[in-house]
Amino acid sequence: MKSKLILISLSILIFSCKQGKENEKAVEKNNCVIITLSENSQMYKEEEAVCFIVSLLADDNVTKDKVKIILEHEFEYMDKLGLVSDSKPSVSPEPVVIDMDKLTESIFNAKVLDLSREQIRLVLDSETDYLKFIGLAE
Repeated sequence: MKSKLILISLSILIFSCKQGKENEKAVEKNNCVIITLSENSQMYKEEEAVCFIVSLLADDNVTKDKVKIILEHEFEYMDKLGLVSDSKPSVSPEPVVIDMDKLTESIFNAKVLDLSREQIRLVLDSETDYLKFIGLAE
């Protein structure tokens, strides 16, 4: 079983994939804009994460809507483990290890997406790349 190290100190902000503000560099791909100033910001932005993930994956079947569903299931999974909360950000002084195989199976078994285990895992791995990009994972 593979586990990934993810530092959970998430403050989840909701925003939409829009053009970057003045003086911000933006990378546009797949109708998404990734603001390069987000690099090492330690601010998790759900819509930016979705755009980042979709932009990394070369799979037309993995849409922004499907990635959002996967991230929602991931949040629920982590909430059940007590790692995150809707009411307040979760801050852990120690790295948190999440069993990515169990998480992938949990999402796959929910049967809400027409994606394979491998596609779901690629989305989760790409989210880890986003966490590294914003400085929340090593």
